[in-house]
Amino acid sequence: MTTIQAEDSTAEGRIFNEVIALLDRQREQPVDGALRELQSQLLAIYSGKSKAFDYATCQMALALLAFGLGDRSEARRQLQNAQKTGGAAEHIASNAPIMLCNMGDLDSAHAAAIEAMNRFMGNPTILRGACMVLKDTLDFHAAAEGFGQLLKIVADDGRHEMFTTCREQMIGLAERADKFGLSGEVLRERAQHVAKALQDANKKIFLVNLRGTNVNSISLEFHVDAPADVCADLNFVIADALIERFDDTAMDVVTMTARSFNGCAAGKPVELRA
Repeated sequence: MTTIQAEDSTAEGRIFNEVIALLDRQREQPVDGALRELQSQLLAIYSGKSKAFDYATCQMALALLAFGLGDRSEARRQLQNAQKTGGAAEHIASNAPIMLCNMGDLDSAHAAAIEAMNRFMGNPTILRGACMVLKDTLDFHAAAEGFGQLLKIVADDGRHEMFTTCREQMIGLAERADKFGLSGEVLRERAQHVAKALQDANKKIFLVNLRGTNVNSISLEFHVDAPADVCADLNFVIADALIERFDDTAMDVVTMTARSFNGCAAGKPVELRA
């Protein structure tokens, strides 16, 4: 979860940034103890007598903490509070779509990414994060548009080349989806149904990402709190859920699979990343 941090001149800002750092390491090492300690510190600030603190930063940090600790309902509740209180703040607008996507709320993540992209069109960090969420929520047309905008505002040759490659990949995926008559909304409907099937199987989603570099063989992976052998069984759950609900499962464009969140640390998959 690499994105914009909070102003660190306050206790809640420093805690917010520590949470982001811990979530970046969560896949490789146990961080629950540290997250719970930060949660206790933040709740003490939030529920204390002093009102001289940034409510939105506290609420967003509490949302991220709940996400990291697996409490999805609390994560959504605190995120909604943060968006109402200070949704225009860069560190909230940039983190919201990423967190929503990684917990499997793909429709909400897509909406938040579109809003962030439109509001912060000139901010390359937020725009890049929004593009990645649009990619992972299967809106290839919007992702290509976003990467095109990034090309207009970045000067670094290395990043320019990288964003050019990403844009070309998104254009290729958009053309393939169009060929099969599958809009971003249609693809996302199937992906959201997969997320629900995994949640109904009592699995928490910690990461959603589109894997692959060839437009003819990409996979949307849902990384869950389960070992690899359980994920193999979950792939049958995914297939059954898609077949039961949809006449066209969209497998001609993208396959959807479950992977072990903690079991992939040693060999991270090749991803369409920028």
